[in-house]
Amino acid sequence: MGFIGLGEIGGPMAANMLARGHSVDVYARRSEVAEHYDTLGAGIVDCATEVGRDAEVVMLCVYTDEQIQAIALDDPAFLASLRPGSVLVIHTTGRPETARRLAAAATPLGISVLDAPVSGSVADVTESHITLLVGGTEDALECARPAMSCYADPIIHMGPVGNGQAAKLVNNALLGVNVQLLRDAERIAEALGLAPGSLAPALVHASGGTHVAQVAADMDSVEKMTEFLRPFLRKDVAVVREIAAEMSVDLGLLDAVLSRSDPF
Repeated sequence: MGFIGLGEIGGPMAANMLARGHSVDVYARRSEVAEHYDTLGAGIVDCATEVGRDAEVVMLCVYTDEQIQAIALDDPAFLASLRPGSVLVIHTTGRPETARRLAAAATPLGISVLDAPVSGSVADVTESHITLLVGGTEDALECARPAMSCYADPIIHMGPVGNGQAAKLVNNALLGVNVQLLRDAERIAEALGLAPGSLAPALVHASGGTHVAQVAADMDSVEKMTEFLRPFLRKDVAVVREIAAEMSVDLGLLDAVLSRSDPF
């Protein structure tokens, strides 16, 4: 396997594959990160174009869609360095069109592409049950599944390349709406006399509860949860709005809630 993007989510992915006996080559820009994965048994390479030279599956788990483009599309040497018959897996949340462009460039080289953005937390990936929403062919998915199963469950096939990103972006828009609704619900609850912070833990066990209420309860505060999620939601909600505008898709109530006075 090959891996680029050893951050909060990508790091445990690579560590779990190593722990389960997979051979993993990693590229890290920071020497201390490379040293850490060297101690875990990873192969350390000097540049992105070396990470896939011996790999059947290469994973990219960087932060932004722009970083994916810079690594895999702007530099033709990256795709050219991958083995024919290999699978390139994109775990970064980004634009569906980027995944489709990448697949169009990779297919003539005999390389398959899966867009497989993640949904879940650092604890989820560490415990091997983060969710993957996957776009791509069945054959490519089955090739990558043994490695991805080291850190993900469930792995949900959403259809052709790009569909994983589309599903994740809609998911994150809905997540943003649920966060905003919970913040309003807490405000109303406090106005009605409930103690600050008491609503979310109760909602976990009630019919109005959501996954967002569980996260807020786990983090002891709706505001702590909001601050943690804000940079991710700001990035992904902006992409949803851009794509919806380009395709003349009405976001309806989703946009109405996300456009409140304190948007992401």
